[in-house]
Formats: sequence, structure tokens, C-alpha cells
Amino acid sequence: SSRRGLLTAASHAIIELIRPLKWQHLFVPLVPLSMIDDLVHYPAPFILGIPEDEKSCADVLDSLPPDVTLVNLDFGRVILAPDFGNNGSTQPIQEPEEEAINTEKSVTAALRDQVVLLAEALGGIFGTTIHPESWCCDSAVDRRLSRLKESQFIQGNAHLRGQADFVSISNICKIFLTELLLGIPSCCLWLEEKGAGGPNGRNETAIVFDEDRFFHLKNLRAEGLFSQLFSSYDLTQRTSTLTLSLDHFDLILESFLRTQCLSTYICSRDKCSMLYW
Repeated sequence: SSRRGLLTAASHAIIELIRPLKWQHLFVPLVPLSMIDDLVHYPAPFILGIPEDEKSCADVLDSLPPDVTLVNLDFGRVILAPDFGNNGSTQPIQEPEEEAINTEKSVTAALRDQVVLLAEALGGIFGTTIHPESWCCDSAVDRRLSRLKESQFIQGNAHLRGQADFVSISNICKIFLTELLLGIPSCCLWLEEKGAGGPNGRNETAIVFDEDRFFHLKNLRAEGLFSQLFSSYDLTQRTSTLTLSLDHFDLILESFLRTQCLSTYICSRDKCSMLYW
């Protein structure tokens, strides 16, 4: 974005919207001009706020590494990293190494499709909640009436409308993350070995995560075999629990289990919330 205030606000909003997870990687809401070229080549996940009104910044943005996703806040556009979803070469496979590489690229392409599908689904929920008059213009029911009092109250107060919209988005993200994290503690096994330094010695602890149980729980939630977690939440019936089924989002769930955010979340919990041995 060319607006530095928007860059800072959007960067911090991302951190707030993923709570109770915590971003564990590089985070620079407003990158100094002298560090832009170095930081975009940082060999780990990052969130960088880059002002595009500077010529040096524009040059860097035009030549980003192929594994970097660009979000243009001024135009509301997301440009996925070229490497994310590259299907690779269509030439005949001759070596086992090439077969492994092409298999990995196929999985990456499938993950990209799932990410796009999830983004479209969540975007639709955000849109129908914040701008029902636009997203539900073909609906037989006029959903604008539900926001009449709110619009009358905040008419002429853009900052109040912005706050109301952010609260709505924050509530949806909270519900989505609650559903995503549901069952995590019951999949954790806390192992504790008594220390060798006598009764006052420090015990060695480790946490083992049961991935099969996690996927089984997600399948049960997606199939509706458990009672609704958010039955009182006012969304369309098909998104009342915001579950992710393995049929459509298995790669997203597998990738989520590999994130540092989840590891930190699990390690921050005490053993009373897990199976203990």
C-alpha cells in the first residue's frame, strides 16, 4: 500500500485475528527502506508492510522471490506466490528424484486449490456479514433490515462503521479458530519422566500429538455427528460451525499441524488439559 497507516493497521490486525494463536516469525509492520531488499529474501515465513509509493520499494515489489505472496491493500488484490501451485514440468519422468519433485509440486498445487476454496468461503461469510446489501442482492429476503438500526446509528461516523466491521470479522475469525483448535488438547499426551536428581530433581517432560485422532475428530465435526458448537451464532446454516472436512481441506489441516503457531499453542497449555502419563 502507499498508505503507511494502512500498512501498520492491517499488519497488526492479522496478529489480532489469529488469536489465541501467536505469530512466531518475522513481523515488520513498516519496513525501513534500507532493509526491504534483505527482508523479502528472509528464509522463513514473514509479514512485511512495504510502502509502494517509494521507487526503490516498487522495484523490489516488481521482482519478488517466487515463494512470496503479495497483498495489495490499495486495490484489494492478492497475488499468490508463483511457486505456490506450480504444477511443474509435463515432460516424461525419467528419474526417481524427478518423480518425487513432481509429486511434491502436485501436492503444492492441490494445497493452493484448497487455500483458494477456503478463502472464497470465508470471504463470502465476511461479505454477507459486513455488506449484506451487496452480497445478498439476489436474496428473496431483504437482509438490509437487520442492519438498519446500526446504519442509522453510525451514519456519518466512518470510524464507528470501521470498528463495527472489524468486530464482526473478529467474531467470525474467533469462531473459525475455535472450531479449528477444537479437540487439540484431547489429542495431546503429556509424558513426564521423573528426574534422576532425587526427589527434588527436575522431571523431564514431552508432549506427543495424535494426528490420527485429530483428523478423526475433524471428520466427525464435518459430518455433523457432534452437537453444534455455535448453534446460537447468527450465520447461514451451512456455516454455523465453520468446520473443515478432510474431503476438501485435508492438506490445509496437515499444514496447520506443522506450524510453529500450533506448537507454541500446545506448549503453552498445562498438563491438566491433556492426557497425562
